[in-house]
Amino acid sequence: MYNMTISNRNHRNAVAMVTRTIVAIILLSQVMALALSSSSSFPPNTNLNIGNRQERGRQSEIEFLLQRKNFKHAFQAAEALDEYQRIAQAIFNDPNKRVKKRNESYRRNGHGGCIIQSDDISVGLAALNRLYDQNMAHPRLVTSALHVLCKYQAAGVTDMNSREYLPTHEVAFRFLLRLLSGRGINEKKRRSVESPVQVSHREFHAVLNSCVSAGRMDLANKVFAAQKRVNPSSLSAVTYSILIKGHGRVKDLKMVSKMMRSARTNFIKPDRIMLNSAIDAYVRCDDLDRARAILNSMHSQKDEELMPNARSYNTVLKGYARRGLVHDAVQLSDQMSKMGINDGVTRNTLVSA
Repeated sequence: MYNMTISNRNHRNAVAMVTRTIVAIILLSQVMALALSSSSSFPPNTNLNIGNRQERGRQSEIEFLLQRKNFKHAFQAAEALDEYQRIAQAIFNDPNKRVKKRNESYRRNGHGGCIIQSDDISVGLAALNRLYDQNMAHPRLVTSALHVLCKYQAAGVTDMNSREYLPTHEVAFRFLLRLLSGRGINEKKRRSVESPVQVSHREFHAVLNSCVSAGRMDLANKVFAAQKRVNPSSLSAVTYSILIKGHGRVKDLKMVSKMMRSARTNFIKPDRIMLNSAIDAYVRCDDLDRARAILNSMHSQKDEELMPNARSYNTVLKGYARRGLVHDAVQLSDQMSKMGINDGVTRNTLVSA
């Protein structure tokens, strides 16, 4: 009797175990079927979520690289997302970024902000070129890049794509032409079809001075012609001072006189800087009579701001010393002594005479 009870109990336990196993198998098959049906019903959402995660990851990578000032690798990461606007803005629109001066040592995050370098500018130009191709370059971004290029006092930058070495004044000149023509500029930011972007005197003068400093008076004359055509009201004594200085450096007496006549024709009121530039230009061109005539005319001005200063006299004095006109140099020096404006430059110039 006792043995029969044990066997019945073992039988019931075996049946219960088999039942639980069958139920577990059924539940597992239903869960697997549900998972397969859900994954096959919504493949686009799954792919979209994966794509969004990848995009967010790349954006985080770009942001991290930009914070580390690693612009080259940030540009490579941005190619997959067409995030060129962020790259160009980080390089050209950074308010804490200082432009590298000539012979200045390279350092990042130093006193006064990060110094922009040739490699940084090359990456920024590559990003802007991609934006030009898409007609998505913002006018303010192009303007900021133009001013950075004009302030950058190195010889040039290297194009990342063509590996061509480009002088900075030529790139700035091309940027000015793009602003004037509207090619590659974001259409939503344009003001009108006739004048796509309003270019101020600051942009014209920056490019003009950059070309003059490089000795490219051919480009400077083109900038001047464009300024007269597009924004004639922006012509000022500053404009003519830059041009007169440039033509004087290349000893082009004919163009110096032409710029002086053009200033009078356009009713430009000269200031002391413009007149000093004219004196220096005529001295460089070895026309001391006209230089002395401008100096004498400054004495007849009632406006004190147009009266000659030490620089005006020293420039003419330098011309006399160069020609060996000792008597004229001494007379001019005595006049400066009576006015109390002679300085160390005056004495050194007299010694060299």
